[in-house]
Amino acid sequence: MKKLFFTALALAGFLCAAAQTQDWANFGRFGQANCQVRNPKVVLMGNSITELWIKTHPDFFAARGYVSRGISGQTTSQMLVRFRADVLDLHPQVVVICGGTNDIAQNTGYISLPHILGNLVSMVELARANGIAPVLCSLLPAREFGWRKELEPAPLIIELKAERGNHAALAEATCRMLDRYRVHYCIESFDPRCLIWLKKNRPEIVRGQLSEQFLRPGEPAGHGKATMWLLGNLFSNVAVRPDFIAYRFSDRDNLCLRWCRKFYHVQEINWTIRTKEEMEAAEAQGNLVIFECFDPRG
Repeated sequence: MKKLFFTALALAGFLCAAAQTQDWANFGRFGQANCQVRNPKVVLMGNSITELWIKTHPDFFAARGYVSRGISGQTTSQMLVRFRADVLDLHPQVVVICGGTNDIAQNTGYISLPHILGNLVSMVELARANGIAPVLCSLLPAREFGWRKELEPAPLIIELKAERGNHAALAEATCRMLDRYRVHYCIESFDPRCLIWLKKNRPEIVRGQLSEQFLRPGEPAGHGKATMWLLGNLFSNVAVRPDFIAYRFSDRDNLCLRWCRKFYHVQEINWTIRTKEEMEAAEAQGNLVIFECFDPRG
């Protein structure tokens, strides 16, 4: 009997905890308010950013028939779940959707970028299917999340594109800006003068020489055939001493590049990889890749 009592007590505790967490999307937040609103001009769906718009200037939004349905800390998955109750059932003319920051912060656990995009696309499709015009907000960049200090920003590959002899000023200004942020990065450039400046003034920064076979039939030589031949064959590396060489994937059999790889053991990176087959071919040679237009994990 005693055992049965404690079992029932534990079950009751479990059911209470489940009841507290079952409103995962927080339908209750606007349950009563939704009963009092019909046909607003605009509904603002989002997170704390959206919520604070209304709190900061309530008279401005109320006078124009704008209604906030932003909930601090919410992810796009939660917004999508309550989209019908907090947007569609109100029959607005327009819905402004602002979400994604808390997804990146992993407020409800890890979610991939394609799934974040899928949530946003689903909200747009639902809005259009119900005659509501959707407006998507861009995400503001975030250096860090105050409530998730353990999350590290993604490492950056920064390319410097100098012009009109501004290589030194450009490299210095870039370093000065990057010093303000807590982020891992490397810097690459087709212009060896940028990299020489980094070698001399900021040798601790990982630097890479971008290059390719510049001289191609039917294409202009740009800065002159001799200069482009020297750059394409990496003769500037004598002065640059790069930590890595980022070379066009289709030109990776360049003889001078192979010498650098064999005799100087410099890390090669191939750009721009657009298929899994190209990635596998590059990696088979021990190269890293710069990719676009496909998911390398797929």
